[in-house]
Amino acid sequence: MPQGILLIGWSVEHGPVIEAKYPEWLPDLSRESITIYNAHSLGHRKGGTLFLNTPSIKVVSYFTGLQTNKVISVILDRSERPDPYIEALEGLINEYLKNGVDFKYELLPKIYKKLEKIGKAQTAVDKIIKLF
Repeated sequence: MPQGILLIGWSVEHGPVIEAKYPEWLPDLSRESITIYNAHSLGHRKGGTLFLNTPSIKVVSYFTGLQTNKVISVILDRSERPDPYIEALEGLINEYLKNGVDFKYELLPKIYKKLEKIGKAQTAVDKIIKLF
């Protein structure tokens, strides 16, 4: 199950900054946001999805590209496989962006809730696989 979702933007003064997070009780991930943003800006200047697994965080995230300069990152549980989230995240973001959904107040909760369903389904599949 996803632990949460972040919206990371760019500030000329501060570099990568967390503009919003869902749920609100997520811990401070400012250091991790720098790692996530840098991985995107160095590798996918035009935008796209990536998976990042560091000692402090496991994340699937989507970079909108340098024009809009936003990163939407899904924080995963350590035991979680990223595969189901990679395709889903890009599709959901593109769907919502076409409809002009507000990043901070609408996009994060909507994407999180849909990805949470994927996480629940994946957990059920993993339990069934363990039976065999």
